[in-house]
This record gives sequence, C-alpha cells and structure tokens, in this order.
Amino acid sequence: LAPIEINHFGNYIGAFYNYVLENLNRIALTSEDWKRTVSISSGAIGARIRQLSVAEKNSLIKNGQQAMELFLDQASVCN
Repeated sequence: LAPIEINHFGNYIGAFYNYVLENLNRIALTSEDWKRTVSISSGAIGARIRQLSVAEKNSLIKNGQQAMELFLDQASVCN
C-alpha cells in the first residue's frame, strides 16, 4: 500500500478505510488467481470516490502500462 501521511483524525480514518478495502480484496484471491492477475498501483490516490485530476489519470495510466509490461515479461519467462 502507498504510504499515507496522517496529520489529523480524518487522515487516520481515510488510511484505515483504504487499508481495510485493500485487504478485503486480497483475501479472496487464490494462488491461481495471482498468476493471472495484474496488480496496478494506485500510487497516492485514495479509494474515496472523487474526480481525478489529469495528472492523477496519467499516473494511473503509466502505472498500468508498467504493470502490464512486468506481467508480460514474467509470463514470457515462465513459458
């Protein structure tokens, strides 16, 4: 998980919420699921629904491209 700076109680609640959601999603995946799953970093973008800036959208796209390249590189090594 990306580090979240906590300066007040609202930051703490937001970080805790993000932690809970991330861990709930991970528990359901089996080892077979992980073999075919591409994990894309959300960087410093939290789970709260809001409008993303252009910079945040570009960051997510870049993270997705890097994750796919890594996934495909690992898949070619395994085959």
